[in-house]
Amino acid sequence: MPYRSLVLVLLALALSGCGGSQAPTATQPLAALSPTADRAAAPTAVPTSPPSTPTAAAKEVIDSSDVVQAPEGLNSYRSRLEIRLKGAQGATPIDGRLIAAQERVKDPPAQRMALASEGQLGDIGGAQTGDFELIQIGDQAWLKVDGQWISSSGVDPAQFDTGLMSPADLLADLRSARLVSSGELVSGVQTNHYHFSKDDLAPGSALASADEVSGDLWLSAEGGYVVQMTMTATGGHVLGEGGQNPFTGTVEFFYLLSDLNAPVVIEPPKGG
Repeated sequence: MPYRSLVLVLLALALSGCGGSQAPTATQPLAALSPTADRAAAPTAVPTSPPSTPTAAAKEVIDSSDVVQAPEGLNSYRSRLEIRLKGAQGATPIDGRLIAAQERVKDPPAQRMALASEGQLGDIGGAQTGDFELIQIGDQAWLKVDGQWISSSGVDPAQFDTGLMSPADLLADLRSARLVSSGELVSGVQTNHYHFSKDDLAPGSALASADEVSGDLWLSAEGGYVVQMTMTATGGHVLGEGGQNPFTGTVEFFYLLSDLNAPVVIEPPKGG
């Protein structure tokens, strides 16, 4: 399975109510996977160089076509996506989170990604998520599943997927979002802040099945990629897919892009 597809499966599991109960095991520098890590502790950074040209005026209303799939023009960055779930599936309480963290260097090509779950996420869809870690350096790759490293060589660096954790995938059904303010500084980047609600989502989409949806996204003023995103969906059947596996409660999404063009060192795993 392509690595990008694997990540999308993780997100699909969250949207369809599947989960696991293992605790994060990723090591530094993906410290955001620590069970005690708080959103406020997510790293921030200042780009090594500011935009060299004036940014265009912010659009008052945007849709999914205005959200760039992956940040272009960056040689390195870190990103973190967290999905928190709290509620119940029938009589089963659900209280946990799924976390994905990524580090990427464009030149020389290298990336590291870790997925983890924490808390009580139940077995709503009959599937379990587990901890996963991937490291790619040049044409060498290491995959860690269930505590074991598997290595392979001959990986084409050109196939590195810059959209492994793109929040644009979560915003595919966004029909409109309205400008709140422009020029907000997030992770050292000038951004335009937009807000959207359930009425701004395409009818029939997974998120639109929630009773209430409220989201904010901060797009880079130059480039249009997501620097930060928060979204909350509440009510019945928030996670159900195709009318199955109903879930009642709250789902929160948080995404942050950080350390833009900052030094990012990615090394082979010890003992890998």
